[in-house]
Order: sequence, then C-alpha cells, then structure tokens
Amino acid sequence: MSAVRLQTARATSLLILSPRAGSMNPDVEAKIRKAFDGSLIVEFDPRMDLDNLITRTATVIVAGGDGTIGWVVRRLVDSKHPVGIISMGTFNNFAKSLHLPTTVDAAIRVVKNGKPHPITLGRVNGTVFLEAAAIGLFGATIAAGDAAKDLAFGAFADAARRVITARQFSYELTGDITGEGSAMSLVFTNTRSIGTQMPVSDKTPEDPFLELSVHAGSNRGNHSFLFNSGTGSCGTLTCSGGTAVFDDTSKFTSNSLLLSLVYSFGGASTSGTVSNAYKYMPEWNMWTSLAPLPAPRSGLRAVGDGSFIYILGGLDSTSNPTSMLWRYDPAANSYTTLAPYTVP
Repeated sequence: MSAVRLQTARATSLLILSPRAGSMNPDVEAKIRKAFDGSLIVEFDPRMDLDNLITRTATVIVAGGDGTIGWVVRRLVDSKHPVGIISMGTFNNFAKSLHLPTTVDAAIRVVKNGKPHPITLGRVNGTVFLEAAAIGLFGATIAAGDAAKDLAFGAFADAARRVITARQFSYELTGDITGEGSAMSLVFTNTRSIGTQMPVSDKTPEDPFLELSVHAGSNRGNHSFLFNSGTGSCGTLTCSGGTAVFDDTSKFTSNSLLLSLVYSFGGASTSGTVSNAYKYMPEWNMWTSLAPLPAPRSGLRAVGDGSFIYILGGLDSTSNPTSMLWRYDPAANSYTTLAPYTVP
C-alpha cells in the first residue's frame, strides 16, 4: 500500500467575519455571508495562519471593527492581496479616513465593484500601524483611553500614571526630516481621527506620506508637517506602501498653510546645476526634502500667494536663461508647468 497525502486547495477569496464587532448582529452577518457565499468564510481568530488559507494573490474581505481590520491589514502588508473592508466597528477610523461607506449594503457594493488602489501605512520598530504612532504625553493619553474602553483597569492605571508624570523629552529626527528639539509629544498620523474619533489631522491613507505633529507644551506652539514616503526614515519610523483596498470614491487632498516656512529650489553644486528642493522650518531648525524640480535650474526667482509658490526663469544645466514658469503645490508636493513668460 502507498500512502496518499491530501492537501486542501487554498482559496482565491477569503471572508473574515468578526461576530463581536460593535455593529454586527445575526441579520447583518447573514447578509454578508450571502453576499460572499463563493468565498472561504472564517470567523476572526488572531491565531489563524492566512498563508495556509489563501493563494498568494487572493482577495481578502474583512468585516469587523478597527482592531480586526488592523490585524488583517498588518498581516498582508507589502503583499499582492487586495483587501475589501466592511467596517462594522464602533468608530471605524480607518475606513472613514479612506472615505469608505459605513453602511453594510454600500460597503458590499464597493468590495464587489470597486477597483483596488494602494494605500500608505506607517511602520515603527518593525511594527505596522494604520492610524497613528505617538511618543510621549499624547501616546499615554490614547493608551489610557483604549484601556478604559476595553475595561482593562490595570492597564488604565498604568497609562494614567504615565499621563500624570509626563515630562518634556529630547528628540532627534533623521531621514526625510532632520532636526532636534524637546517636546511633550511626537505624533505620526495616517488617518483623520484615532481612538474614539478624536480628530488628529487632515491625513488619509490615500496620501503618500504621514503627518508629524510636534507638541511642544504650553511654552511653545505646536507644529505639523508632512513626512514623505519612499525616500528615507524618521528615526526608526518609515512610511511604506501597504496593500490595496477597494474604493469607489474620488481622492481628497488636504490643504496646508505656508506659514513661517522657507523654501529652497534648485541651485548649483560642484557637479553642475541641480533640481533639489527643500523646506526649512525656522521655529524647529529643521530641513525637509521636497519633490525635485521638473528640471535642474539655478538662479531662480519665486513668489508665494499663500496657497502656491510660483517659480520663474533661472538658468538650465547649460547656463542658458529660461522663461519657464512652474507652480509648486505644498499640499500635494508637486509641480505644474504653466505658460512661460515672454522674456527669459
């Protein structure tokens, strides 16, 4: 006799249900199961091994709250799995920041008919986060709120003690943003709200950056700026492309103000004319790398109108004068070519 080893085929579509999610009930669960009856359906279990359940490019649908959605997205980061989200939690910060519907029927339609597109996630000390990462007072406050929500009173007492004893600390930033100083909190955000829908930024995971807020305490103002993805790290935190989520809505772009900032575009180095661009924040003595100019230029002139910066003329890489006009958008970190002016 010969032994035969049977291997269960991996699914090309997986539905993960969280029966304990805040908005889940038997009728809603039955509706979701029926909508995806062709998928492998499992109840959420943090011990599950997704690799053994699905193919390498399988679609994964998750119906649950922020905790369940976060667990699934973190497991699939940097993979080729499209993720469909049916938000069934109490606050649904991640789904709302992606402009995904929070009604069951509409969410099902998006998963079935929407197109996947990439999103941005944060990573600190190797751990992926969807909403925010905080150091200092703000982080201790959020931890206390989460512990109270979960009725984890021992953890709440520890977090509350950290809130009461919080002090300013020194920090150093390297990578996309460089600088140093002291603060009560450093908060990297990827969503518009966190926790109990506390507003924290205009950021959405559709944007290719994280937003960093430096909370200096009562004796100095607070400051926010953008942390671009793909070009470096900030301490041990990096911003990376996550996975793809289904969405059928248009993209939104947050606005930013041109206040107390100095911009530098182009110039010359020992190797020739350059296209480098930077933003300097005097209050924090920090330089940030920006998207490079569309072409190398030196001797430029620039003027801002409170929303955009208009960059005129300059010399090209062969030292010839140009009549180009570019408009730089700080919110999108991008340039638009406008009509050239008549005299170089």
